[in-house]
Amino acid sequence: MMNGLDRWTLVISLALPCAACDSTEPSGRTGDFDYGDSNTTGGDSAYQGDEIAGDESLGDNHGDGDSVSACSIDNGGCGNPTFVQCNDNGDVTCADINECGVNNGNCGPVAEFICTNNFGAPPTCTVIGNCPAHSFAYGDQCIAEVVDVSTSSGFSCALRVTGEPLCWGRNADGEVSEPPKRSAIAQVSTGGSHSCVLTTSGELTCFGGYSSGEWVDQANAATGTHTQVAGAFGQICALEIGGGIECWGRDAHGQRTGANNAAGAYQQIAVGSALYESNSGHNCALTTLGDIECWGSDSSGQVSGPNASTATYSQISAGDTQTCAIDIDGRLTCWGGMPSVRDDIANDTRAFVHVSAGESYNVCAITTTGRLQCWGFGDSYGQISGPNNSDDIYARVDIHVRETCAVTNVGALHCWGEFWAPTVSGFNNVPGQEVYTQLSAGEMHLCALTTDGRLHCWGYDDYGIVNEANASDATYQDLSSFGFLRTCGLTSTGSIDCWGWDANEQVTGPNTATGNYIQVQNGGTHTCAIDNTNHIQCWGKDDDNQVAGPNASNSTYRQIAPGYIHTCALTTTNEIECWGSNASGQTAGPNAATDTYSDIASGYHHTCAIGSSAQIDCWGNDNAQQVSDASTFTGTPVQLALGAGHSCALDTAGKVTCWGADDLGQVTNANASTEHFTRIAAGTYTVCGLRADGTLRCWGYFDLDTGDLLVEPTP
Repeated sequence: MMNGLDRWTLVISLALPCAACDSTEPSGRTGDFDYGDSNTTGGDSAYQGDEIAGDESLGDNHGDGDSVSACSIDNGGCGNPTFVQCNDNGDVTCADINECGVNNGNCGPVAEFICTNNFGAPPTCTVIGNCPAHSFAYGDQCIAEVVDVSTSSGFSCALRVTGEPLCWGRNADGEVSEPPKRSAIAQVSTGGSHSCVLTTSGELTCFGGYSSGEWVDQANAATGTHTQVAGAFGQICALEIGGGIECWGRDAHGQRTGANNAAGAYQQIAVGSALYESNSGHNCALTTLGDIECWGSDSSGQVSGPNASTATYSQISAGDTQTCAIDIDGRLTCWGGMPSVRDDIANDTRAFVHVSAGESYNVCAITTTGRLQCWGFGDSYGQISGPNNSDDIYARVDIHVRETCAVTNVGALHCWGEFWAPTVSGFNNVPGQEVYTQLSAGEMHLCALTTDGRLHCWGYDDYGIVNEANASDATYQDLSSFGFLRTCGLTSTGSIDCWGWDANEQVTGPNTATGNYIQVQNGGTHTCAIDNTNHIQCWGKDDDNQVAGPNASNSTYRQIAPGYIHTCALTTTNEIECWGSNASGQTAGPNAATDTYSDIASGYHHTCAIGSSAQIDCWGNDNAQQVSDASTFTGTPVQLALGAGHSCALDTAGKVTCWGADDLGQVTNANASTEHFTRIAAGTYTVCGLRADGTLRCWGYFDLDTGDLLVEPTP
C-alpha cells in the first residue's frame, strides 16, 4: 500500500570493490606511515626526534614508573589507535590490529567477502566472484539493490536503486504487468488493484485497476508536477509540488473531496483503504508545520483522533480504520483500529523513524536502531511474527493484510505472509537470470528445475507449497505443481518429496513411499507416480476411483496424466487408459480410442493426446471449447499442456498455440507470442513456456518475463 512515505532521497551504497572492477588495495606498512617526514630512519620525525625520545616531553624519567607512558601521547606516534596498537616496553613498538579476525572485519559473510588487513588503515573487503546478493556492480562498488517497497493484496512493487520499478504477484487487472520501462522512477505505490510510479521529474503514471474503477485513468490525466503518490483500495492521491493535494477515486465519506478542498501546505499524503465503504475510507495529510489533517470515515476515531492531536509529527500512515504517526521525538501514536493493538503500540517506549499502517489492524514500524516491530490482529501467515523475529537492520517497511515486505539497510528485500511473500533475498535471482530445464504451473504458483536439479518455486505460499519446497536441499529430476495447493518433486535418487495441503494424504502418501520412481504428476487432490518397473502408484482422494483404478492395473506405463478427479495414462505400447470420474466424458472418450499416442495431458475435466497422424484428440468438458477447438490446430504437435479450461500445444517449430478459456488472457497472449520454446506448462489460468536459453515466459494469472517479473525466491 505504501501510503506512509516520508519525503526523502536515499541511495544505499556498499563501499565494497567488486571483483569485476579494477581496484588497488592499499599497501601494508612500508615505514612511512605517521612516522615523521618521510620514513622511520631519517629526519626529525615524531618517533625519533626530540619530542618523544628527548628531554622535552619525557626527559630522563622514561621507564622509571613515575612518568606517563609514551603510548598515551598520540598513540605513541603509531597512528590511528583503531587500527594500530601502541606498546611501551621501554621502547615504543607499533602492532597491527587484526580487524579481519572479528566478524570478518565487518565486510560481510566470509562466503561472499575476503577481508585483508591493512596496517594503520581499515581492512580491504574484496567481493568473491561477482557482487553478493542484494547488490550489483556499479563502477568500482557493489550497490544495494532495493530502496523502497509497496505491498497490496496479493501483489507488490519495489524500487531499485537504479530507478527501475519491479512488480510481482497477482495480475488480475494488469497491476504488475505494465510497469513503465523508464530509468528515472523516484517512488512506487500500490493499492487495491493498481500500481503507480512517480518519476524524478514529478510525472505520475498508474496502471491496473481496470475492473474496479476509473481513478487510474483520472490520475494518468493529471498534468501537474508531483512529489509523492499514495494509493489504497479505491483511491489514488498525489502531492503537488506546491504542497497541494489531488485525489481520485471513491468518496463515500468525503475523503476525496475533503483532501481536494484542503487549503493547507502539505509535505505528505496518506491514503486509507475504502474496501469496506460502510466503515472505511479516509485520507490524512501532514502539513509543512508538522500538523495532521484528516478527512473521511471516522468509524473508529481514525480521523478525529489525529485531528485533535497537538504534537508535531514527521511521518504518517493510514490503514483502513486506523491512522498512525511518528512525532519529532520518535514517539509512535495510533488512532482507531483495534484497541488492544493500539494499547500495545502505546506501551512501546522505543523511538521510531518509520511506520506503516495496513488493513485489518496491522501496523509495522522501524526503530531508530533499525529494528522492525509489527503488531496486528492475528498472525495466521507469519506476517507479524516473521518480521519480529528478524535480526536484520531495516530502512523501509510496508504491511498490508496478510503480507509484509521490508528493505534492509543494505538493500535486501524480505517478505513474509500469505500472498506472494516467500523469503525474497533480493532481485539478483529472478526468472531470466537462472537457467531452467523443466517447469510446472499450479493454481497460483509456479515451479521450475535448474540445470543442477534445484527446485525453485514462487507465488502463493499457502501450506508451504513455495517456501518449504524452496528450502529443500535435494536435487530433482522431475516436478509437478499442478492441482490444488501442492508441489511434488522426484529426487535424483528416485524418491518423491511433496509439500502442501494434505487432507487426503496426497502429500504424505508419496513422502512415505519406498519405491524407486521415474515420474510424478499431481491431479486435483491426488498424486500419481510411475515406478522403475513402469507401474502406477497413486495416493490421495479416491471418491471416483481415480486412485484405486490405476493402482489395480497390471499394465505398464510410460506417462501419467492425472486430472482433477480422473486419471489417464499412456501405456508402454502407446495406448490410453483412464480411471475416475466420467461426468464430462473425460474417461470414456480416451478409453474408447483405438489409435496409438505419443503424448497425453489432462486438465481439470478434459484430456488431450497426440495421435499417430499428428492429430490432437481431446475428450471431456467442452464448456469453453477446450476440447472441440483442438481441430483448429494446424502445426505438428510435440507436447501438450492443459489447464482448468484451456488447452495448449507446442509444435515442432517451438510455437505455442492455445484454445479454450481465456479468463486472464492466457490463450490470446500465448497465441500472440512470436517466441520459440522447448517445453510448455499450463496451470489453472496460466500458460508458461521454457525458452531455448533456459529462461521462462508466462501469460495469464502470471505475467512473467525477464524485466516484467514475478520475484523468484532464493532457496
